[in-house]
Amino acid sequence: MFFWIVSVSCISLKVYAESQLTILEMIDVPKGNVDLYTCPDDARICSEPEFILRNIAVPSFRIGKFEVTMEQWDACVSDGGCQKPKSDWAYKNRPIKAPCVEGEVCQYPDDMGWGRGTRPVINVSYSDVQGYIDWANAKFGKKYRLPTRAEWEYVARAGMSESYDWGNPPKASNANCNNCGTTWSNKQTAQVGSFPPNRFGVFDMLGNVGEWVEQCLPKREKGSQECAVYLFVGGGWFLPGQDLVPHTYWARHIDIREPYVGFRLVEEK
Repeated sequence: MFFWIVSVSCISLKVYAESQLTILEMIDVPKGNVDLYTCPDDARICSEPEFILRNIAVPSFRIGKFEVTMEQWDACVSDGGCQKPKSDWAYKNRPIKAPCVEGEVCQYPDDMGWGRGTRPVINVSYSDVQGYIDWANAKFGKKYRLPTRAEWEYVARAGMSESYDWGNPPKASNANCNNCGTTWSNKQTAQVGSFPPNRFGVFDMLGNVGEWVEQCLPKREKGSQECAVYLFVGGGWFLPGQDLVPHTYWARHIDIREPYVGFRLVEEK
């Protein structure tokens, strides 16, 4: 009987340890407003020349305290989700090594040799992220999704009007960026939470990795309502500090993977 109890206890500890790895810590964000250059109407997709400055009301919501980490993604893979990329399109004629090579252990996504653990997940496309969201929603019974650009920028500014939450261009104590003077500057990602949180208690909104958001730009045909590219925001470890302003964004095809783009999630209440 004694050994049976120890066996069950060990199993319980293993399950607990695995669950701790997969937990997505969330922060409650109060409602507020944010000024944003975006489409005149939230119900339609528009191109950049149509953007106007709007003051958008943002209801209270929950957002990831940290970017989703490598170990959290790996937990998805171990559990049978996120098994492989939905497409290898992005790896054709590109210098980044394909994530799964026949006859080798599938190390997807590629960590660039920087390590996994609590570093933010990288080399995941917008399409790949949807697979993680499907798994996380089924696993935890939640309603996770990517943040809208308005939600993301509101959190990045943390209720402030300045370009940076800390009030000045970033330095080594603020963020991981090209000229910030950190150990990782212009070299690689840093572990999540390596810098102080902003006023909302959220970490790494600027620098480290860019983050996918739920906004796209349409195909070039006039009036098209079909997405051509999706946006990511927040800059990254390779960009200079002056580019880490909340309103700046970049765009990539739905299947493109980059070593400087990851994501964080919003949980619907």
